[in-house]
Amino acid sequence: MTEKEMFKVLYKRHGKMKINLAEACRNRDFGMSYSKASKYFGGEKKLPDSVILKKRILPKWEKNRNGIKMWKLTEIAKWLIETEGSDD
Repeated sequence: MTEKEMFKVLYKRHGKMKINLAEACRNRDFGMSYSKASKYFGGEKKLPDSVILKKRILPKWEKNRNGIKMWKLTEIAKWLIETEGSDD
């Protein structure tokens, strides 16, 4: 599947261009539960943002005005295609 096709699937599923962590995990876009994904940002298993991005644990995000992390569907599609079959 191409990045463009993946984006179309994601947009059809969500109906908007940006989603938050809960929305992405609810539909298993990241391949993990909300509980597991949120632990990377807080708690005992907290990792620096730079490590999360460098090791490609989650796609690149941006923060909205309220400081909430939001993921663009284009970034999710790119991340899914790049990490597909990856052994990292």
